[in-house]
Amino acid sequence: MAGLQIQTRSNGEITLQEETVRKFKESLRGELIRVGDSGYEDARSIWNAMIDRRPALIASCLGVAHVVTYFAREHGVTLSIKRDENGRSRQNPQGNAVPGAN
Repeated sequence: MAGLQIQTRSNGEITLQEETVRKFKESLRGELIRVGDSGYEDARSIWNAMIDRRPALIASCLGVAHVVTYFAREHGVTLSIKRDENGRSRQNPQGNAVPGAN
């Protein structure tokens, strides 16, 4: 079974198994968008066009996003936060929203 290559907080790479990604998706109250999925380009864009990140996964959370931070911390992966259309949360294009990521 193929996995998903994803960047770690220490600028390395790990492979997340498809089963891990599937379980993460099931734990969300929202959509999990991957590269190549419909809506990926819109989901990854932010107001500052000079920042052109291409995350492996984009979690579009409908509720409390603590599941996302736990997942990122558990797997040591980079996490950025993007505000929703109502302005909640702050954009964090640097990818250091997980405590201890710097």
